[in-house]
Amino acid sequence: MSAAMEAVTTSRRDLLDIVGDPTVRLAVLGASRDPNGKLTVLVLPDTPGPRVVIKVPTTSAGAAAVARERRVLEALHGMHSSVIEMTAPVPLESVTAAGFEAMVLTLLPGTPMSTLYHRWGHTRSAHRVARDLGAVTEWLMRLHSETADGDAPVDMDGGTVQRLTQRFGDEPGLAAVVERVERACTTLHGHRSPRTVVHGDLWCGNVLVRDGAVSGVVDWEEAELHGEPLRDLARFALTYALYLDRHTRPGARVAGHPGLTAGTWGCGIDHLLGGSGWICDLLRAFLRLGMRRLGVPGELWPEVIVAGVAEVAARADDDGFARHHLRVLARMPARTQPGAR
Repeated sequence: MSAAMEAVTTSRRDLLDIVGDPTVRLAVLGASRDPNGKLTVLVLPDTPGPRVVIKVPTTSAGAAAVARERRVLEALHGMHSSVIEMTAPVPLESVTAAGFEAMVLTLLPGTPMSTLYHRWGHTRSAHRVARDLGAVTEWLMRLHSETADGDAPVDMDGGTVQRLTQRFGDEPGLAAVVERVERACTTLHGHRSPRTVVHGDLWCGNVLVRDGAVSGVVDWEEAELHGEPLRDLARFALTYALYLDRHTRPGARVAGHPGLTAGTWGCGIDHLLGGSGWICDLLRAFLRLGMRRLGVPGELWPEVIVAGVAEVAARADDDGFARHHLRVLARMPARTQPGAR
């Protein structure tokens, strides 16, 4: 266990003991309205002292998610992985917040990659996009190499098909979607990959960067200590593509990306899977490189994306967000054209 983890305590302090201190400044970084809703509060003392983040649950489901993340983080910091010790927050104490248990965490350095992503011109620049993908590639490579423990057939299903059927049983065309997902998962299952730590929600908003490198990764509540590492590759690539049209009016071409027109939800994922252009090349190279490193043929990257989109549709807390991903799946071709590989 790391030296930092030796400071972990369970406190009976109240949240107000911290946020009510007149010598600290507070910033609410995120407020979720999901069933497992939480507030993320940044505590910045005016006097010398530790800067911390407090995760404050606002529902019973949120309290369970916070407790689950604390257990995961404690287990992660017991794995003697240098990349985890450097880039995963350390839980310091639990405090009472309106009857729920909030978690106090170390504040990690860096800027959310999502902040950079949404700056004017960022995703129009091949250099900037390549730097983002390179930083995440390096972080994943270290995470996988330091936490690998045996291997197993690739498992990109993990209950996804069953969850899709339960969640969208009355959705027209579901049978064809399920068949497409099953085919992708079966194809991938014919290969083996290492079992490693898996973040479970690896997207730009959960990655912090400083000086071109990953300086922190947050929100570990969906993590697995011994899981399928292709899941993180898929999640990062498809979410990076998802928001490419966010600042473009519907019907307009997305600047810097010929062939990509804004307006259809998930058009960036469509572009990744079947379009052409430099960003498609970079994202596909990101996937192929990561897959080959894990022992899986890189040309199967479209199947990884199909399975990754299906996982979001099956597991996302927000029903609308999940249904949007289901519709992206429904638009996917039964077979990916060789030219897109």
